[in-house]
Amino acid sequence: MIGTKVCYADLIQFLRKESEWVNMAFEENGIQLSMLINQALKDGKAILENWEYSIDEMHELKKEKEGIIQEVRFHTGSNEGYKLFLRMESGQIIYAKTFETNLFLKTHLWATNYH
Repeated sequence: MIGTKVCYADLIQFLRKESEWVNMAFEENGIQLSMLINQALKDGKAILENWEYSIDEMHELKKEKEGIIQEVRFHTGSNEGYKLFLRMESGQIIYAKTFETNLFLKTHLWATNYH
């Protein structure tokens, strides 16, 4: 799965079938992007998942349509269920919240067979 180039729309469509919710951190007009931009205006940078982002970088990421998977994590959620975390080489982040214990395996199989 690491190193696979994916179209975000395809990945999100797949994840929505298997998850309670899906969030792309730098999605245009997204509430998380708005909060991150406000943080960067105040502090000169925004920090998300231990990565620093400038305002210019965030504006580029919101236009991005595809990326290469660089990091994957699957762990228990903060309250219940599980959380899938995908970071792309560009820094784009996609989260999915699920109650499916096998979402990681399903995502791995999807990405492996993605064309």
